[in-house]
Amino acid sequence: MRIIDWVLPALGLLGAVLLVLGAPRAVLWALMAIFAAALAAHFILIGTYWQRVPVYLAFLILCYASFTPEQTKARGISVFAIALLSCLSAGLTFELPLFTLPPPTGQNPPSTSTFYLTDFTRDRSLVVQVWYPANFSGGFDSRRAKYARSKELRPFYRYQSRIQTNSYDNAEMAKNEGPFPVILFNGMWGGRRTQDTFLMEDLASHGYVVVAVDHPGNAARVEMADGQVVYSTMKTAIDTIPGRTPQQIRATWEKELAVWVDDNRFVLDELERMNAGGWATGRLDVRNVGALGHSFGGAASFALLGADARVRCAINMDGWSFGGLDHRTTQPILLMYEDSYKGNQPGAGAEWELDTADKALVDQSLQSFGGTRVYITGTRHADFTDATLFSPIKRVTATGSIAGDRIRTIIRKTVLCFFDQELKGHGTLPAFPESELQNWKRP
Repeated sequence: MRIIDWVLPALGLLGAVLLVLGAPRAVLWALMAIFAAALAAHFILIGTYWQRVPVYLAFLILCYASFTPEQTKARGISVFAIALLSCLSAGLTFELPLFTLPPPTGQNPPSTSTFYLTDFTRDRSLVVQVWYPANFSGGFDSRRAKYARSKELRPFYRYQSRIQTNSYDNAEMAKNEGPFPVILFNGMWGGRRTQDTFLMEDLASHGYVVVAVDHPGNAARVEMADGQVVYSTMKTAIDTIPGRTPQQIRATWEKELAVWVDDNRFVLDELERMNAGGWATGRLDVRNVGALGHSFGGAASFALLGADARVRCAINMDGWSFGGLDHRTTQPILLMYEDSYKGNQPGAGAEWELDTADKALVDQSLQSFGGTRVYITGTRHADFTDATLFSPIKRVTATGSIAGDRIRTIIRKTVLCFFDQELKGHGTLPAFPESELQNWKRP
């Protein structure tokens, strides 16, 4: 939390104390002036968001209470309400803060741009967001990009549209090096393109162009070029569809996976066009592409290995790989899992059957064609996303016992070193006490 986030509820509590002590009206008015100035500063610097509503009410009640006689029921109720609302606002802001993204670790300042692409052969429109190394020469608007668009967030999370990222908004791409290897990113089933911004920015700072693809109809909410919002038609998690057999769930999975693969191949075609003349002329190494995905997006990244020769390596972060491994051969792959996924656990039900079958397919692919698998202690599914930043309270973020800054460091370094090794030809995967690395040699 920022200092000013603590100042506002503290002023509210101070007002309650002064009312209890019977402070002179002049003192209360002075406090209200300071309170009003702090509110104005907060609005100008950060803006308003729903976690602050209780403290706004506390200010209004303080104004009212300063005119009420002492030792009255109205004064007592006001004191209680001011204290309660101030504490509530502090608690809400602590639980759901306007978080700060960790600074990128590379030498290049990142920038981000959003593109609207239409595949007329499939009558399908896509939104992609690109993070890339910026040309930091002072010759562009130095505004920082916002974390997300308000329309693409559920009302409860729209405060995140006020969060400033580390990325410059639509800056010129760096010219001092390159062309830059390209990484395609796909998020979870029902996710969004910005779900791993902490990782996208870091990769861009190390000289990669990261292209995150939103898949309208599956992504939670996508704001299209005309301002219309396309909502997900697949709101149920793929592994928890009620009344579905493992075979039916797998069929749904495979059908959607084919759509995502086609989306990514079209995006690569568009990147080649941009590289030939346009936004990124000559700056993209479109024949040296990596794929990265979380959950369902991880399967899409693997599927691209067998579907498009431009994609040379892939990472699956804590996802099933069904279908994604069908046509993969010796291309380098990395699988990153929460530690609870290790081994074959006894169980029953569709999800357990799918888990067991997927583990067998992964083992077969690793043994036949090589690859690397890592289990990270203390993690859960959401630890592989920005969710570790959303709240310090684990039950809110559904993350594991590992500290947020620690898992972000592990993911950043592991992903970066894998792509450095496979796309740039240097480096090795790092070892961490929390990570269990398993390697299979390629034939």
